[in-house]
Amino acid sequence: MWCFVCTITAIPSLFFGAAVSETPFAIPAMSVGILIFAIGYTAIDVLYLRTRVRQNPALRKTLWIGYIIRMAVSAGAPLGAMIDIWPGMLAVVLTSLIFGEDQISSFVQVLFATLVQGVLMNAILLAVMLPIYAVCRMAGIPNSHFDAIGETASANRPETANPFKDGDISKTGNPFATTDGVNLQSD
Repeated sequence: MWCFVCTITAIPSLFFGAAVSETPFAIPAMSVGILIFAIGYTAIDVLYLRTRVRQNPALRKTLWIGYIIRMAVSAGAPLGAMIDIWPGMLAVVLTSLIFGEDQISSFVQVLFATLVQGVLMNAILLAVMLPIYAVCRMAGIPNSHFDAIGETASANRPETANPFKDGDISKTGNPFATTDGVNLQSD
């Protein structure tokens, strides 16, 4: 999935980078940069698969909306190009300053510029997602699976009860302990 997302969102940058670059390493280096981001996103996705962060409905909705917007913008050539061009130019300038050359001419330099632009684009995407998350929260999308379960489910299924209700965690100091002192953490 992340390979698809990273490829779609990189199309405007890949197009412009290949058009302005005079090095034969442009396409391979940019492709490796895109692959690095896809692997990074996949690794983060797998690491957080079963965590509370990943189970957060409002955050999941925000991520889906944010990446769908990003892919739609990238697919719309004029707007995608306008959004991608400024971080791309900044990445080229930073790469030139860091490597001390006027022209980006090596595989490593193109790869570095691609990674810098990817980081800048992700910062822009984060800035877009923060208000989306706020709207999701205001719209009543729960912030955690405990909010989504509610009291009725907890009453019917004690195993779904909120262990943090009424400050129980502050009494025990252990998020894996129940109020009766039983430790739920496996050793």
